[in-house]
Amino acid sequence: QSYTNIEVILVDDGSTDGTPMMCDKYQRKDDRIIVIHQSNQGLSEARNSGMKYAHGLYWTFVDSDDFVRGDYIEHLYKLIKGSEADIAVSSYAFFSDTNVVKVSEPQSFKTWVYSPYKAVEKMFYQELFDTTAWGKLYKASFFCDIKYPKNLLFEDLPTTYKLLLKANKIAVSTYPSYYYYLRDNS
Repeated sequence: QSYTNIEVILVDDGSTDGTPMMCDKYQRKDDRIIVIHQSNQGLSEARNSGMKYAHGLYWTFVDSDDFVRGDYIEHLYKLIKGSEADIAVSSYAFFSDTNVVKVSEPQSFKTWVYSPYKAVEKMFYQELFDTTAWGKLYKASFFCDIKYPKNLLFEDLPTTYKLLLKANKIAVSTYPSYYYYLRDNS
């Protein structure tokens, strides 16, 4: 990441492939990386476990099969600082096994700053962004009483709106810095 004052928490949620060794290898290479190995508990508990070890003032989530641009954190952090917002939202692009995305420099992008209620409305109508946990940079203190519900599919539905409602402002950008893997068979 171009913004280097970061901590990276990798949660191995009971992976049975080479993930545990890969995580440990990255941790040996970079002391900013923290690795958590746990038995498989699902996505919500993986997120919650990572939050227990996080120290930063802002948090973001990246799912294991997705990837982000090298300026993902920097872009979101600049949105927060430039607009005095508590949450920043990035646009994203889809990719799949049959539709490989070409990462290129966006020619232009727009940014909007919303009140909490307007942001929730935009989110629920899926205008510019949606309820995903990923693709957003949140003020860490918002999670003191919000956790992802265990064993619930679409764990972000009952959480993201609560996080938005805690913010004074939410900055939303059309800059696609997050790349979401859309499985062809799901």
